[in-house]
Amino acid sequence: MSLSPATILVVDDDQDSREYLALCFSHLNYKVIQATNGIQALTLAKSTQPDVIVLDVVMPDLDGYQVCHELKSDEKTAHIPIILITVLRKLEDEIRGFEAGAHDYISKPYNRAELSARITAALRVKRLQDQLLHRNEALKELLKVLQRDITDPLTGVLGRTTLMLRQPLTEDVSEGLHTIETLAKRIAKLIKHLDKEIKDIS
Repeated sequence: MSLSPATILVVDDDQDSREYLALCFSHLNYKVIQATNGIQALTLAKSTQPDVIVLDVVMPDLDGYQVCHELKSDEKTAHIPIILITVLRKLEDEIRGFEAGAHDYISKPYNRAELSARITAALRVKRLQDQLLHRNEALKELLKVLQRDITDPLTGVLGRTTLMLRQPLTEDVSEGLHTIETLAKRIAKLIKHLDKEIKDIS
């Protein structure tokens, strides 16, 4: 079964640059979506969930840094790797890009082979993130099932043990019930810990 091609969102207000990137990625068998400005990029990123975003920095209205920050601040798009492309070459410009949440930063004019390699690296990161996300979701469901299946019987055990301990009992029986009560309370503590783990994963 063949995998569907990765989707790349190309964002650039310059038509020639945008179409050149789209052509390069199409030749590499990627599906390409184009946005002409930052606002359109935000909308398309949320609606299409691309695998990678290639984002020009110098644009009117919302520049690439602002778009990158907005995308990384939204849980719906925070997981998408962003590669910034720009004519700006100063170190502080690169630092600003990484601080905004960019995965990578490429200065124009860029080498086509280098761009391809960086896209491949970004896609590798995205695949690992997706695998981790899916495993976390599976773990959350498993923890919920364990919590549900253990809590109800445990509540019954604790209730019955408490009632029995109020009755006159032999020393051996009393000791055995106290042991059961202690173990049940330890399990209840474990369940609370599992509940916290579920919330942390969420």
